[in-house]
Amino acid sequence: MVPFRVEFNSVQSFSNGALVLRGDDGVAGLEMLQRQLGAVMEKAGLGEAPRRYTPHMTLLRDEHRVPDHPITPIGWWVREFVLVHSFLGQSRYDFLARFPLH
Repeated sequence: MVPFRVEFNSVQSFSNGALVLRGDDGVAGLEMLQRQLGAVMEKAGLGEAPRRYTPHMTLLRDEHRVPDHPITPIGWWVREFVLVHSFLGQSRYDFLARFPLH
């Protein structure tokens, strides 16, 4: 995949307490990347990729809930993706590999 621009234009709380940035058309590149990665993973025998995907960026976790709220768009160019091992509930992450987009 070639590098692409991503843009988030709203903030809201997910039901798990995560306050996240979300986007409309500005997340199409993320959706395409997820589909392509899923197809490659299936082909490699790593199982079926999740069919439901909500592109977002988690900002924090809090008990206070925020309804969907538009914001001035925040965006950047995606030039790589990173394989990250997330230790659930520990706020600890190991960065395993980086993959540039061309």
